[in-house]
Amino acid sequence: MPFELIIDNGRQQFSPPVHGEILLETFEQGRCSKLVFSALSKLPVLEGDIVSLRVGGTPVFLGVVFAQAQASSLRTITAYDQLRYLRNRDTYVYHSKSASDVVRMIALDYKLKLGAVAQTSYIIPSRVEDNVSLANIIQNALNIEFEQTSQRFLLLDEFGRLSLKTYAQMQTNLSITPSSCESFDLSTSVDSRFNRVKVSRYDRRAGRRDIFVASDPVSESRLGILQHYSPVGLRNEVLLPEQAHSLLKVFNRDCRKLRIHSLCSGNIATLRAGSIVSLSLPDIAQRAVVSRCLHRISAKKHVADLEVSL
Repeated sequence: MPFELIIDNGRQQFSPPVHGEILLETFEQGRCSKLVFSALSKLPVLEGDIVSLRVGGTPVFLGVVFAQAQASSLRTITAYDQLRYLRNRDTYVYHSKSASDVVRMIALDYKLKLGAVAQTSYIIPSRVEDNVSLANIIQNALNIEFEQTSQRFLLLDEFGRLSLKTYAQMQTNLSITPSSCESFDLSTSVDSRFNRVKVSRYDRRAGRRDIFVASDPVSESRLGILQHYSPVGLRNEVLLPEQAHSLLKVFNRDCRKLRIHSLCSGNIATLRAGSIVSLSLPDIAQRAVVSRCLHRISAKKHVADLEVSL
């Protein structure tokens, strides 16, 4: 599939003669996308220059050069998208803000370009984030949104625009079958499983803390107690038993990770971490979220390696 890689150094725009493969890697949870390629060493490229990549006419990456490495006559260039700036650490004290408000607040403070920001519903009464990375400040707000509403959102950079999306917006029509990839393998783990969920809400007017616990006795007997604790905001009108059972349904399952190697068929140009794909593999027939995606692009081929959470 043809690609167009352009560097803008502020004085000119040009397409460097790429040597070997272009590597584009995306991650699901708040990590920046990473673009790596090699070209001739005499290119007029400096850190801070803008790099864009289109594949088959589709815009897939816009970022900033952060690193270069010289080896013989070739220079390897590494660029990151806007999420790289969320590594900055800061202290924030905020009141009565949704997670969407937190995204907008940080984007404004750090002069990040905003795209579409889906509206989260839960209003966080107050929160102190002391010496925390911007990515974690946002993710903490999104985690609170999930704990209070069971709704999950994804933060990503869309060709130079910081966006917040629901997972429903990440649906694709891509179907992965044994014939569409070189190989695949499956691993399982209980490291991130919780078979007991305790939720609590402090009622200041009544002067008491209400607690409810939902658990899976069969799983506890087999694995021991693996507890998730979640304080519920006073303004949340969801009943504690409903909240606990809802979270238990999400957390009480093994982590199954599918690795797909050299996916080469279907519309893979826009595929990224967070995308939801359809799996039609032996013993696996379901839709699932891509947690990591590595594109390998050259003049002769374009393939993607995926990690998919089941």
